[in-house]
Amino acid sequence: MIRWQSRQSGCAGESAKLRVPICKNALLNHDENCANCCLKNILSADQHVQPELERIQQIIGNLDFRANAALYREGDTGTNLYSLRFGAVKLIQHLPNGSDRIVRLMHQGDVIGLETLCHPVYQHSAIALVKTNVCRIPSLAITELERHDPRLHDELLLRWESNLERADMWITQLSTGPAGARLARLIRFIKQRDSATPDNLVALPHREDIGSMLGVTTETVCRAMSNFQTSGVLRRINDNLFEFDPIRIEKLADD
Repeated sequence: MIRWQSRQSGCAGESAKLRVPICKNALLNHDENCANCCLKNILSADQHVQPELERIQQIIGNLDFRANAALYREGDTGTNLYSLRFGAVKLIQHLPNGSDRIVRLMHQGDVIGLETLCHPVYQHSAIALVKTNVCRIPSLAITELERHDPRLHDELLLRWESNLERADMWITQLSTGPAGARLARLIRFIKQRDSATPDNLVALPHREDIGSMLGVTTETVCRAMSNFQTSGVLRRINDNLFEFDPIRIEKLADD
């Protein structure tokens, strides 16, 4: 279950590298956190891994990030992709007027930083929303592995297509319509992506982040949340965990 942390908790930039290459070990142990990894089927397909594949496995680093820590910043030189094993990451773009906009949420199985395969600069800031674990994969290793096994190219194209579909959804569903409808769509989206949270429960980010996602003020988010709770659409359980009425959320989302 995802539990969104306070915006003040955690320390940006703090991470702890696990020295043992988790990729190889996790595959052997059928780690459920690696079930959707873009490399899983390729690296585990042959018991007699060729030397170049074994070398790539050894340079895949595993990193833990605390809530609010940055995986990377917009404009940084991009040399790595990040495969999200568990947790949640927000992708932020910084606008010319100095404000920030959350343009996507990434969850388990997503690949972050795909743009570095084409351009050596990150297009967003990637910030952990909760305690998050990722596998850091050098872009050059991906290029080398693609030459060895073209299946990876097809797999990454599917990931890229998924990211584009999510970006379109963000524009059409979360950035248009009344604030209540946008909030209902966000609840539906988060619930669809968070399979670990029990039915009819949803863990929501903090109001400031919701406002950044929906393109509205924090005050507008507070009013919409208050209306949802007063009308029984949402009921706070604790912290940022809410019980919601799925039928009414669907109706509100379609407004």
